[in-house]
Amino acid sequence: MRIARLIGIAVGLAIGLYFGKHIFSILAQPLLVALHASGLDPQLYVSSLPEAFITYLCVALYAGIFIASPWVFYQLWSFVATGLYEREKRYVRL
Repeated sequence: MRIARLIGIAVGLAIGLYFGKHIFSILAQPLLVALHASGLDPQLYVSSLPEAFITYLCVALYAGIFIASPWVFYQLWSFVATGLYEREKRYVRL
């Protein structure tokens, strides 16, 4: 059961890594627009060597968790639903 959840997150992470640059550009767009509107140079700077890589990896990880969340919630529901009576399941479905 735990392996299935981890596999779902790993697949989501792989998708997040593949589309990471595109997701990051979408997330950074409001900041770049605000910098341009305030008359500043609309460019992002990194202050340390691994900062860009870690930021890219964090964006990919969060995107992967978001993408895999239906699978993880399904796995959690499968675990919890086995211990519930039908009348208890009815309340959750509402």
